[in-house]
Amino acid sequence: MFKAMAGVNITAVPYRGASLALNDVVGGRVQMIFATANSSQPHVTSGKLVALAVTSAQPSPVAPGLPTVASAGGAAMAGYESAATIGILARAGTPPAIVNLVHREIVRYLQSPSARDRLLKAGIEAVGNSPAEFAAMIREDMRVKGKIIRDAGMRMD
Repeated sequence: MFKAMAGVNITAVPYRGASLALNDVVGGRVQMIFATANSSQPHVTSGKLVALAVTSAQPSPVAPGLPTVASAGGAAMAGYESAATIGILARAGTPPAIVNLVHREIVRYLQSPSARDRLLKAGIEAVGNSPAEFAAMIREDMRVKGKIIRDAGMRMD
């Protein structure tokens, strides 16, 4: 998505984990990386890497002071967002009362100061949106990324 929107010629290098990829960036064998805050923070803190922007739509409390790619990248990057999403899903047909109970308890936990603090320290910004909002977000993400995949002519082998 970044490559397509920015109009840059970059190559994705597959790694078997973030630590191997980060080591290659720190060692100068790879020029850049899109990494989670949690995995990259030690290298940023030590001065071995420089954080440039966050890939979320809004500035993040996980990385205070960093701009978003959309705001830092000019008109070509307007609307850019590529954030990892972690969600809890239930099997289709789960009774609404169960879905609502589980949702209510998860949100209650996520709103507790200890949970928010623990998650932020792990590089996770908790949202706790409704099941309908989460479903809509998944559909929109599939629509946007599906268009990018089709436009790029990507195919599964």
